[in-house]
Amino acid sequence: MPDGYRQFLLYVDSGGTGPVTMRRLSRGPGGWAWENDRETELAALATPFPDQDSYEDRWEEHEAAQPPRSDETAWAAWNQRGDALHQAQTAGAVYLSDDGCGFHTLLVCSGAERGNVWFDRRATSDDIVPLRNRDDTHASFTDFYLDWLDAAEQALAAKRGRLRRYEVRAPIYEGRFG
Repeated sequence: MPDGYRQFLLYVDSGGTGPVTMRRLSRGPGGWAWENDRETELAALATPFPDQDSYEDRWEEHEAAQPPRSDETAWAAWNQRGDALHQAQTAGAVYLSDDGCGFHTLLVCSGAERGNVWFDRRATSDDIVPLRNRDDTHASFTDFYLDWLDAAEQALAAKRGRLRRYEVRAPIYEGRFG
């Protein structure tokens, strides 16, 4: 695990409240896993997270090879290749949270982006983009979490009462990606 996330797990929490509702990491009969996570490919966590820009061409090639739906065998094989391409695009990353409507927050565990947080917005725009700090650098897990804590502290001071998670707007998550 990337150092910032590992430190979070050791000294803060196993998941839950944060910039997003993070999936909890827990140990079960099958070993360590994130709760309610059907997306993370545990066997692929050691695989370097791929260069996301390279996927635009891969998806265009895949779409260009689409067979007619009337050819059920060819359609099924093409669809299976698309599923594999979709899954390969997040190799080396943990689906840190399910943000609803097909959107996810990813933590990169392997490769050049190790420790950074990305946003999977393929549900509507066919891409995965890095979350960014104010200086336009890619946000690490630590940046991501501390940004949220700072926003929560400011919101709590302004309200002077109990906060609900949705009342905290973390700047990194509110539009500094892409």
